[in-house]
Amino acid sequence: GWLEFTGEEFVFSYTDEARVRAGFEPFTAFPTLDEIYRSPALFPFFAARIASVADSSFDAVIDALGLSKEQATPAELLARSSSESPHDTIQVVPEPIELPDGTLVRRFLVSGVRHVDHDRPDRVGRAVERLEPGREILVVPEPSNPTQPRALQLAAGRTVVGWVPTYLLDEVHEYLAQGRHLKFEVERANGSSVSWHLRLLCKLTAMPHPQQQAVVQEGAPPAR
Repeated sequence: GWLEFTGEEFVFSYTDEARVRAGFEPFTAFPTLDEIYRSPALFPFFAARIASVADSSFDAVIDALGLSKEQATPAELLARSSSESPHDTIQVVPEPIELPDGTLVRRFLVSGVRHVDHDRPDRVGRAVERLEPGREILVVPEPSNPTQPRALQLAAGRTVVGWVPTYLLDEVHEYLAQGRHLKFEVERANGSSVSWHLRLLCKLTAMPHPQQQAVVQEGAPPAR
């Protein structure tokens, strides 16, 4: 499905694929596949997946996500945070921001920080906490991964700090196939005051292939 915030209301609708896929059952909160749902507030179905102002940990969560209280709108919280519950099978994925030159930018929480070193997870946690905003992170293919041969590790120097989330793998591999230059950098690094899935917020910048960029520039209208 698609969830959009227009600036005035939230709009949810199902994709064409959902409407034609055999066996797909609509979410209980949105029971009709052909209906467009609208609400001035974030639908409870999605609101349950983000921190509430009433939560005692709210300030720590928005700080970990690099947001101020003014910036921590429901739409922004939903875009930056993700559920860690094994019982939640719904993944909310924001669209990347596209800049005028074709560069794509997205932020994401690094997966698996706690699982990099099963015997000494705090060692990796301390390494993550020391990372400075803007520090470039290396992406390293991990074809030997037993569960996901397309896995991409993220490393600060020689220290693996986690993985590109599974939901982003197809997108990142597509960028690589297109010849885009990718840059991963630290947006926000956090310590043990927050849960493991909030430890490292990264920014991915996917710059267009030089030839694509030249075409965009060549076809651009003259400045007025």
